[in-house]
Amino acid sequence: MLGDNNFTVIVELKRPDTALFETDKNRSESWRLSRDLTYAVSQILTQKAEWEIKSETKQFTESGQPISQSTVDPKTILIIGHRPI
Repeated sequence: MLGDNNFTVIVELKRPDTALFETDKNRSESWRLSRDLTYAVSQILTQKAEWEIKSETKQFTESGQPISQSTVDPKTILIIGHRPI
């Protein structure tokens, strides 16, 4: 997670060998998104929702110091891809 006093960005990194598409096409001959890609999108959207809910209450560090970071509609970045080795 990245942030400053003006914005928050949640970044999810996946392995570069993660497939973006399935090996077969659907009935309309378009490529099917991979299960890993759809799970990753679901995961980062869940993290965003959880962060928005959690940010509505006062949060503290492990040492008990208040966290002053605020969140307004955090942005999300998913880095995922397939790169031949």
